[in-house]
Amino acid sequence: MGCFIAAASPEPWQSTVMAVSTAVTAGILLAAAIFAYQQARQTRLLREAQARPFVVVDFDAQSERPLIMLTIANRGSTLARDVTFEFDPPLVSSFDTQATADAPKIADLNIFKRGVPSLAPGKVVSILFDTALGRPSDEKPLVVRVRYKGEGRRTYAEDQVLDLSIYWGSTYVIRNDIHDVHERLQEIKRIMEGWRTGFGNGLLVLSPRHVRERQEQWRRRQDEMRAQQKERAQAEGRAEPEVNPPD
Repeated sequence: MGCFIAAASPEPWQSTVMAVSTAVTAGILLAAAIFAYQQARQTRLLREAQARPFVVVDFDAQSERPLIMLTIANRGSTLARDVTFEFDPPLVSSFDTQATADAPKIADLNIFKRGVPSLAPGKVVSILFDTALGRPSDEKPLVVRVRYKGEGRRTYAEDQVLDLSIYWGSTYVIRNDIHDVHERLQEIKRIMEGWRTGFGNGLLVLSPRHVRERQEQWRRRQDEMRAQQKERAQAEGRAEPEVNPPD
């Protein structure tokens, strides 16, 4: 006669513990999955931000005071292609009143009408925009929309605010640079070009031997002048004039 042993049914509290444990485990796994997804997403976004072009348009009212330069720079790490600009309101410069066919208005420059086919990383294009003396005191900000393409032909469209009024009233320090050195050298060149041989027209450099020879020549001339004056004085019955010796 066979003998059968029946499995004991779990107690109700054991079933509750197993259910809670399963739920907690599932919650931990879900949280870990969400965290891993967020980390992967942040890593991908950071990688894309580090490996993308970033075109910046800005005013530089300090480097060449009182001139104002408009700079276009790629601050990113990859090439920017087909860069275009749209200013609102349109760019206006006090130099526009002197515009010619060879020097058009600021808004009609090729870089703003046609754009930039490619802008390498670290490349900066600097354009003479205006002078601080020609800008209105109530300068209003303007917005420039910059559009360009990056790697994989991904497109970017970014609005940037340009405000010249932030520079008004600020103080600055004049720093001499290589341009000042060039101007000083040009002045020295002009002075040296005016030097000529002859009395009073140049710089005469003598060695000690030549100095002694010139002093001897001067003394001989003085002796000759004294002798001539003495002869004339004797002939005219006057006293011999005195000639001060050189220092």
